Amino acid sequence: MNIFSSFFERPGVEKAGILIGFLLVENNIALLPNVGSLYYAIMLAALLYMLLKEQISFGVLTMLGLYATCLLSIWINNVPVFFQPYPRFLTFLMITLLVSPAICNNALTRFRSQVFVTIMWLLRYVIIASFFYGLMGGGYKFVYFQGVTNHSMMLGPFAALCTLFSVYRLLSISQDEQNKRVRIFHALLLLLSLYCLLQAASRTAFFGTLVSVAVFLTVYYRNELGRYLKVIIAVCAVSVFTFPVWNRYMDKLEMKNQGGTELNINSREEHWKQRWNEFQSNPFWGIGFASVNMDTAEGSNFSQEGKVETGSSWLSILSMTGLFGFAAFFSLFLITLKRAWQMWYDTPLLSSFLIAVLCFWTLHMMAEGYIYAGGNSLAFCVWLTLGVIYGVTNNRDLAYELQQKLAE
Repeated sequence: MNIFSSFFERPGVEKAGILIGFLLVENNIALLPNVGSLYYAIMLAALLYMLLKEQISFGVLTMLGLYATCLLSIWINNVPVFFQPYPRFLTFLMITLLVSPAICNNALTRFRSQVFVTIMWLLRYVIIASFFYGLMGGGYKFVYFQGVTNHSMMLGPFAALCTLFSVYRLLSISQDEQNKRVRIFHALLLLLSLYCLLQAASRTAFFGTLVSVAVFLTVYYRNELGRYLKVIIAVCAVSVFTFPVWNRYMDKLEMKNQGGTELNINSREEHWKQRWNEFQSNPFWGIGFASVNMDTAEGSNFSQEGKVETGSSWLSILSMTGLFGFAAFFSLFLITLKRAWQMWYDTPLLSSFLIAVLCFWTLHMMAEGYIYAGGNSLAFCVWLTLGVIYGVTNNRDLAYELQQKLAE
Protein backbone atom coordinates (compact mmCIF):
# COMPACT_ATOMS: atom_id res chain seq x y z
CA MET A 1 0.00 0.00 0.00
CA ASN A 2 1.20 3.47 -0.83
CA ILE A 3 -0.72 5.69 1.55
CA PHE A 4 0.49 8.86 -0.16
CA SER A 5 -0.25 7.96 -3.80
CA SER A 6 -4.00 8.52 -3.40
CA PHE A 7 -3.76 11.05 -0.57
CA PHE A 8 -5.83 13.79 -2.22
CA GLU A 9 -8.56 11.32 -3.16
CA ARG A 10 -9.12 10.22 0.43
CA PRO A 11 -11.80 11.54 2.82
CA GLY A 12 -10.76 14.36 5.13
CA VAL A 13 -10.68 12.10 8.19
CA GLU A 14 -8.18 9.75 6.53
CA LYS A 15 -6.06 12.65 5.30
CA ALA A 16 -5.86 13.94 8.87
CA GLY A 17 -4.93 10.46 10.09
CA ILE A 18 -2.14 10.12 7.54
CA LEU A 19 -0.72 13.55 8.43
CA ILE A 20 -0.76 12.86 12.18
CA GLY A 21 0.78 9.41 11.72
CA PHE A 22 3.49 10.85 9.49
CA LEU A 23 4.16 13.66 11.98
CA LEU A 24 4.58 11.24 14.87
CA VAL A 25 7.13 9.09 13.03
CA GLU A 26 8.94 12.00 11.36
CA ASN A 27 9.41 13.75 14.68
CA ASN A 28 11.48 10.79 15.91
CA ILE A 29 13.83 10.55 12.92
CA ALA A 30 17.25 12.07 13.58
CA LEU A 31 17.89 12.76 9.91
CA LEU A 32 14.72 14.85 9.56
CA PRO A 33 13.86 18.21 11.17
CA ASN A 34 12.02 18.21 14.49
CA VAL A 35 8.92 20.41 14.34
CA GLY A 36 9.25 21.43 18.00
CA SER A 37 6.26 23.22 19.56
CA LEU A 38 4.49 23.14 16.20
CA TYR A 39 3.80 19.47 17.02
CA TYR A 40 1.29 20.50 19.70
CA ALA A 41 -0.35 23.08 17.47
CA ILE A 42 -0.91 20.46 14.76
CA MET A 43 -2.29 17.98 17.30
CA LEU A 44 -4.67 20.63 18.64
CA ALA A 45 -5.81 21.50 15.12
CA ALA A 46 -6.46 17.80 14.43
CA LEU A 47 -8.49 17.50 17.65
CA LEU A 48 -10.62 20.55 16.83
CA TYR A 49 -11.16 19.26 13.29
CA MET A 50 -12.32 15.87 14.56
CA LEU A 51 -14.62 17.43 17.17
CA LEU A 52 -16.40 19.32 14.41
CA LYS A 53 -16.82 16.31 12.11
CA GLU A 54 -19.55 14.41 13.96
CA GLN A 55 -21.45 14.49 17.20
CA ILE A 56 -19.27 12.84 19.83
CA SER A 57 -20.18 10.67 22.80
CA PHE A 58 -18.24 9.62 25.87
CA GLY A 59 -16.34 6.38 25.43
CA VAL A 60 -14.89 4.72 28.52
CA LEU A 61 -16.23 6.67 31.46
CA THR A 62 -13.24 5.72 33.58
CA MET A 63 -11.26 8.22 31.48
CA LEU A 64 -13.33 10.98 33.10
CA GLY A 65 -12.38 9.56 36.47
CA LEU A 66 -8.73 9.53 35.45
CA TYR A 67 -8.88 13.17 34.33
CA ALA A 68 -10.56 14.18 37.61
CA THR A 69 -8.00 12.24 39.64
CA CYS A 70 -5.09 13.90 37.82
CA LEU A 71 -6.48 17.36 38.51
CA LEU A 72 -7.31 16.60 42.14
CA SER A 73 -3.84 15.15 42.70
CA ILE A 74 -2.35 18.48 41.61
CA TRP A 75 -4.73 20.54 43.72
CA ILE A 76 -4.58 18.40 46.89
CA ASN A 77 -0.78 18.16 46.86
CA ASN A 78 -0.16 21.73 45.74
CA VAL A 79 2.40 20.49 43.18
CA PRO A 80 5.28 22.98 42.74
CA VAL A 81 4.93 25.27 39.72
CA PHE A 82 8.41 24.10 38.72
CA PHE A 83 6.85 20.88 37.33
CA GLN A 84 4.29 22.86 35.26
CA PRO A 85 1.53 20.39 36.23
CA TYR A 86 -1.43 22.24 34.70
CA PRO A 87 0.17 22.89 31.27
CA ARG A 88 1.33 19.26 31.21
CA PHE A 89 -2.15 18.09 32.11
CA LEU A 90 -3.61 20.15 29.26
CA THR A 91 -1.17 18.51 26.85
CA PHE A 92 -2.09 15.09 28.25
CA LEU A 93 -5.79 15.95 27.93
CA MET A 94 -5.39 17.10 24.32
CA ILE A 95 -3.53 13.98 23.18
CA THR A 96 -5.79 11.53 24.99
CA LEU A 97 -8.96 13.22 23.71
CA LEU A 98 -7.53 12.87 20.21
CA VAL A 99 -6.49 9.21 20.29
CA SER A 100 -7.73 7.47 23.47
CA PRO A 101 -11.24 6.06 24.09
CA ALA A 102 -12.23 9.12 26.16
CA ILE A 103 -14.57 10.27 23.38
CA CYS A 104 -15.81 8.28 20.40
CA ASN A 105 -17.69 8.37 17.12
CA ASN A 106 -17.22 6.69 13.77
CA ALA A 107 -15.13 9.57 12.38
CA LEU A 108 -12.73 9.43 15.34
CA THR A 109 -12.41 5.66 14.98
CA ARG A 110 -11.60 5.97 11.27
CA PHE A 111 -9.12 8.72 12.08
CA ARG A 112 -7.41 6.68 14.81
CA SER A 113 -7.33 3.59 12.63
CA GLN A 114 -5.69 5.57 9.84
CA VAL A 115 -3.09 6.98 12.23
CA PHE A 116 -2.39 3.43 13.45
CA VAL A 117 -2.07 2.04 9.92
CA THR A 118 0.14 4.96 8.81
CA ILE A 119 2.51 4.44 11.74
CA MET A 120 2.78 0.71 11.01
CA TRP A 121 3.34 1.40 7.31
CA LEU A 122 6.05 3.99 7.94
CA LEU A 123 7.87 1.96 10.59
CA ARG A 124 8.71 -0.64 7.95
CA TYR A 125 10.85 1.92 6.17
CA VAL A 126 12.32 3.24 9.41
CA ILE A 127 13.57 -0.29 10.13
CA ILE A 128 14.87 -0.83 6.58
CA ALA A 129 16.65 2.55 6.60
CA SER A 130 18.09 1.87 10.07
CA PHE A 131 19.44 -1.51 8.97
CA PHE A 132 21.30 -0.13 5.96
CA TYR A 133 22.43 2.90 7.95
CA GLY A 134 23.92 0.48 10.47
CA LEU A 135 25.70 -1.45 7.70
CA MET A 136 27.35 1.82 6.71
CA GLY A 137 28.59 2.28 10.28
CA GLY A 138 26.04 4.91 11.30
CA GLY A 139 23.40 4.99 14.02
CA TYR A 140 25.62 4.24 17.04
CA LYS A 141 25.84 7.76 18.43
CA PHE A 142 24.93 6.76 21.99
CA VAL A 143 26.85 3.44 22.03
CA TYR A 144 23.70 1.41 21.46
CA PHE A 145 22.12 1.30 18.01
CA GLN A 146 19.55 3.99 17.32
CA GLY A 147 19.46 3.61 13.53
CA VAL A 148 17.86 6.64 11.91
CA THR A 149 15.80 7.44 15.04
CA ASN A 150 16.63 9.91 17.79
CA HIS A 151 17.53 7.30 20.38
CA SER A 152 17.97 3.56 20.83
CA MET A 153 15.14 3.59 23.38
CA MET A 154 12.88 4.76 20.57
CA LEU A 155 14.18 2.29 18.00
CA GLY A 156 13.51 -0.65 20.35
CA PRO A 157 9.72 -0.14 20.57
CA PHE A 158 9.55 0.77 16.86
CA ALA A 159 11.32 -2.49 15.98
CA ALA A 160 8.97 -4.38 18.31
CA LEU A 161 5.89 -2.95 16.57
CA CYS A 162 7.40 -3.75 13.18
CA THR A 163 8.09 -7.33 14.33
CA LEU A 164 4.46 -7.80 15.34
CA PHE A 165 3.23 -6.22 12.12
CA SER A 166 5.49 -8.52 10.08
CA VAL A 167 4.05 -11.55 11.86
CA TYR A 168 0.56 -10.20 11.19
CA ARG A 169 1.28 -9.78 7.49
CA LEU A 170 2.85 -13.23 7.18
CA LEU A 171 -0.24 -14.78 8.74
CA SER A 172 -2.61 -12.71 6.61
CA ILE A 173 -1.03 -13.46 3.23
CA SER A 174 -2.43 -16.43 1.34
CA GLN A 175 -0.03 -19.15 0.23
CA ASP A 176 -0.57 -18.80 -3.53
CA GLU A 177 2.27 -18.02 -5.93
CA GLN A 178 1.01 -14.48 -6.55
CA ASN A 179 1.86 -13.41 -2.99
CA LYS A 180 5.28 -15.06 -2.85
CA ARG A 181 7.19 -11.77 -3.17
CA VAL A 182 5.07 -10.13 -0.48
CA ARG A 183 5.73 -13.02 1.90
CA ILE A 184 9.47 -12.82 1.21
CA PHE A 185 9.44 -9.07 1.83
CA HIS A 186 7.76 -9.40 5.21
CA ALA A 187 9.93 -12.37 6.19
CA LEU A 188 13.01 -10.24 5.51
CA LEU A 189 11.42 -7.30 7.31
CA LEU A 190 10.89 -9.55 10.32
CA LEU A 191 14.61 -10.40 10.34
CA LEU A 192 15.62 -6.75 9.99
CA SER A 193 13.26 -5.80 12.84
CA LEU A 194 14.83 -8.41 15.09
CA TYR A 195 18.31 -7.17 14.14
CA CYS A 196 17.38 -3.59 15.08
CA LEU A 197 15.72 -4.83 18.26
CA LEU A 198 18.85 -6.69 19.38
CA GLN A 199 21.22 -3.87 18.49
CA ALA A 200 19.05 -1.24 20.18
CA ALA A 201 19.73 -3.26 23.38
CA SER A 202 16.48 -2.39 25.13
CA ARG A 203 15.90 -5.42 27.29
CA THR A 204 12.39 -4.27 28.06
CA ALA A 205 11.55 -4.03 24.36
CA PHE A 206 13.27 -7.34 23.59
CA PHE A 207 11.52 -9.24 26.36
CA GLY A 208 8.20 -7.55 25.53
CA THR A 209 8.55 -8.55 21.89
CA LEU A 210 9.23 -12.21 22.66
CA VAL A 211 6.25 -12.42 25.01
CA SER A 212 3.88 -10.48 22.74
CA VAL A 213 4.74 -12.65 19.71
CA ALA A 214 4.06 -15.73 21.83
CA VAL A 215 0.75 -14.19 22.93
CA PHE A 216 -0.07 -13.33 19.30
CA LEU A 217 0.35 -16.93 18.14
CA THR A 218 -1.36 -18.40 21.20
CA VAL A 219 -4.46 -16.25 20.82
CA TYR A 220 -4.63 -16.66 17.04
CA TYR A 221 -4.38 -20.47 17.16
CA ARG A 222 -6.34 -20.88 20.38
CA ASN A 223 -8.83 -23.24 18.73
CA GLU A 224 -6.25 -25.01 16.54
CA LEU A 225 -3.84 -26.77 18.86
CA GLY A 226 -2.32 -28.88 16.07
CA ARG A 227 -1.39 -25.89 13.89
CA TYR A 228 -0.20 -23.99 16.94
CA LEU A 229 2.21 -26.76 17.92
CA LYS A 230 3.51 -26.99 14.34
CA VAL A 231 4.21 -23.24 14.28
CA ILE A 232 5.90 -23.29 17.70
CA ILE A 233 8.06 -26.28 16.76
CA ALA A 234 9.02 -24.62 13.46
CA VAL A 235 9.93 -21.33 15.18
CA CYS A 236 12.01 -23.13 17.82
CA ALA A 237 13.79 -25.25 15.21
CA VAL A 238 14.66 -22.25 13.04
CA SER A 239 15.85 -20.33 16.13
CA VAL A 240 18.12 -23.19 17.22
CA PHE A 241 19.64 -23.86 13.80
CA THR A 242 20.24 -20.18 13.07
CA PHE A 243 21.60 -19.40 16.56
CA PRO A 244 25.23 -19.04 15.34
CA VAL A 245 24.01 -16.40 12.87
CA TRP A 246 21.90 -14.16 15.09
CA ASN A 247 23.91 -14.73 18.28
CA ARG A 248 26.60 -12.35 17.04
CA TYR A 249 24.07 -9.50 17.04
CA MET A 250 23.34 -9.88 20.75
CA ASP A 251 26.55 -8.08 21.68
CA LYS A 252 24.76 -4.86 22.65
CA LEU A 253 22.33 -6.72 24.89
CA GLU A 254 25.24 -8.49 26.58
CA MET A 255 26.98 -5.15 27.03
CA LYS A 256 23.92 -3.73 28.75
CA ASN A 257 23.59 -6.82 30.94
CA GLN A 258 27.15 -6.27 32.14
CA GLY A 259 26.40 -2.61 32.83
CA GLY A 260 23.11 -3.37 34.55
CA THR A 261 21.56 0.04 33.92
CA GLU A 262 18.10 -0.66 32.56
CA LEU A 263 15.89 -3.18 34.27
CA ASN A 264 16.43 -4.65 37.68
CA ILE A 265 19.70 -3.22 38.92
CA ASN A 266 21.07 0.21 39.78
CA SER A 267 19.15 3.08 38.16
CA ARG A 268 15.84 1.33 37.49
CA GLU A 269 15.76 -0.16 40.97
CA GLU A 270 16.30 3.26 42.53
CA HIS A 271 13.47 4.72 40.46
CA TRP A 272 11.14 1.87 41.40
CA LYS A 273 11.93 2.17 45.11
CA GLN A 274 11.34 5.91 45.03
CA ARG A 275 8.03 5.58 43.15
CA TRP A 276 6.86 3.04 45.73
CA ASN A 277 7.90 5.33 48.59
CA GLU A 278 5.98 8.20 46.97
CA PHE A 279 2.92 5.98 46.64
CA GLN A 280 3.11 4.95 50.28
CA SER A 281 3.33 8.59 51.37
CA ASN A 282 -0.08 9.29 49.78
CA PRO A 283 -1.67 6.03 48.61
CA PHE A 284 -5.07 7.40 47.56
CA TRP A 285 -4.25 10.55 45.54
CA GLY A 286 -0.51 10.18 44.97
CA ILE A 287 1.99 13.02 45.22
CA GLY A 288 0.64 14.89 42.22
CA PHE A 289 0.38 14.60 38.45
CA ALA A 290 3.68 15.12 36.53
CA SER A 291 5.77 15.39 39.70
CA VAL A 292 8.32 13.47 41.78
CA ASN A 293 9.69 13.93 45.28
CA MET A 294 12.24 16.74 45.14
CA ASP A 295 13.67 15.98 48.60
CA THR A 296 15.71 12.99 47.49
CA ALA A 297 18.43 12.71 44.86
CA GLU A 298 18.05 9.00 44.21
CA GLY A 299 15.28 7.89 41.88
CA SER A 300 13.86 11.40 41.40
CA ASN A 301 15.46 12.67 38.22
CA PHE A 302 14.05 15.88 36.75
CA SER A 303 15.28 18.52 34.35
CA GLN A 304 15.37 22.30 34.68
CA GLU A 305 12.20 22.41 32.56
CA GLY A 306 10.35 20.22 35.06
CA LYS A 307 10.43 17.03 32.99
CA VAL A 308 10.64 13.94 35.17
CA GLU A 309 12.14 10.48 34.71
CA THR A 310 10.21 7.90 36.69
CA GLY A 311 11.47 4.48 35.50
CA SER A 312 8.04 2.87 35.21
CA SER A 313 4.68 3.96 33.81
CA TRP A 314 2.74 1.60 36.08
CA LEU A 315 4.51 2.85 39.19
CA SER A 316 4.20 6.45 37.95
CA ILE A 317 0.44 6.10 37.91
CA LEU A 318 0.52 4.85 41.50
CA SER A 319 3.02 7.45 42.74
CA MET A 320 1.49 10.45 40.97
CA THR A 321 -2.24 9.71 41.15
CA GLY A 322 -2.49 6.95 43.75
CA LEU A 323 -4.95 4.10 43.93
CA PHE A 324 -7.74 6.17 42.39
CA GLY A 325 -5.69 6.92 39.28
CA PHE A 326 -4.40 3.35 39.05
CA ALA A 327 -7.91 1.91 39.39
CA ALA A 328 -9.19 4.15 36.58
CA PHE A 329 -6.31 3.33 34.23
CA PHE A 330 -6.22 -0.38 35.00
CA SER A 331 -9.96 -0.75 34.48
CA LEU A 332 -9.55 0.96 31.10
CA PHE A 333 -6.90 -1.59 30.20
CA LEU A 334 -9.10 -4.50 31.28
CA ILE A 335 -12.13 -3.16 29.40
CA THR A 336 -10.07 -2.75 26.24
CA LEU A 337 -8.44 -6.17 26.55
CA LYS A 338 -11.83 -7.83 27.05
CA ARG A 339 -13.21 -6.11 23.95
CA ALA A 340 -10.19 -7.16 21.87
CA TRP A 341 -10.61 -10.74 23.08
CA GLN A 342 -14.31 -10.79 22.21
CA MET A 343 -13.72 -9.54 18.64
CA TRP A 344 -11.70 -12.71 17.93
CA TYR A 345 -14.87 -14.48 16.79
CA ASP A 346 -15.36 -11.96 13.95
CA THR A 347 -11.77 -11.00 13.10
CA PRO A 348 -9.39 -13.50 14.76
CA LEU A 349 -6.20 -12.22 13.14
CA LEU A 350 -6.89 -8.56 13.90
CA SER A 351 -7.96 -9.42 17.44
CA SER A 352 -4.77 -11.41 18.06
CA PHE A 353 -2.61 -8.63 16.61
CA LEU A 354 -4.18 -5.88 18.72
CA ILE A 355 -3.96 -8.02 21.87
CA ALA A 356 -0.26 -8.64 21.12
CA VAL A 357 0.40 -4.90 20.65
CA LEU A 358 -1.43 -4.17 23.90
CA CYS A 359 0.59 -6.90 25.62
CA PHE A 360 3.83 -5.34 24.41
CA TRP A 361 2.93 -1.92 25.80
CA THR A 362 1.84 -3.49 29.09
CA LEU A 363 5.29 -5.02 29.53
CA HIS A 364 7.26 -2.10 28.11
CA MET A 365 5.61 0.33 30.53
CA MET A 366 7.03 -1.62 33.46
CA ALA A 367 10.47 -0.10 32.90
CA GLU A 368 9.68 3.13 31.01
CA GLY A 369 7.75 5.99 32.62
CA TYR A 370 6.01 7.86 29.82
CA ILE A 371 2.29 7.16 30.17
CA TYR A 372 1.35 10.59 31.57
CA ALA A 373 3.71 12.48 29.22
CA GLY A 374 1.41 13.94 26.57
CA GLY A 375 4.28 14.92 24.31
CA ASN A 376 5.95 11.50 24.37
CA SER A 377 5.56 9.48 21.17
CA LEU A 378 5.42 6.16 23.01
CA ALA A 379 2.62 7.45 25.23
CA PHE A 380 0.82 8.53 22.07
CA CYS A 381 1.11 4.99 20.70
CA VAL A 382 -0.21 3.40 23.90
CA TRP A 383 -3.26 5.65 24.04
CA LEU A 384 -3.79 5.20 20.31
CA THR A 385 -3.80 1.41 20.68
CA LEU A 386 -6.46 1.69 23.39
CA GLY A 387 -8.50 4.09 21.26
CA VAL A 388 -8.33 1.92 18.14
CA ILE A 389 -9.36 -1.24 19.98
CA TYR A 390 -12.29 0.44 21.72
CA GLY A 391 -13.46 2.09 18.50
CA VAL A 392 -13.38 -0.92 16.19
CA THR A 393 -15.05 -3.16 18.77
CA ASN A 394 -17.99 -0.76 18.76
CA ASN A 395 -18.52 -1.23 15.02
CA ARG A 396 -17.89 -4.51 13.19
CA ASP A 397 -17.66 -2.75 9.80
CA LEU A 398 -14.88 -0.51 11.10
CA ALA A 399 -13.03 -3.59 12.36
CA TYR A 400 -13.19 -5.15 8.89
CA GLU A 401 -12.09 -1.83 7.41
CA LEU A 402 -9.03 -1.68 9.68
CA GLN A 403 -8.16 -5.29 8.90
CA GLN A 404 -8.33 -4.54 5.19
CA LYS A 405 -6.12 -1.46 5.51
CA LEU A 406 -3.49 -3.37 7.46
CA ALA A 407 -3.46 -6.07 4.79
CA GLU A 408 -3.03 -3.72 1.82
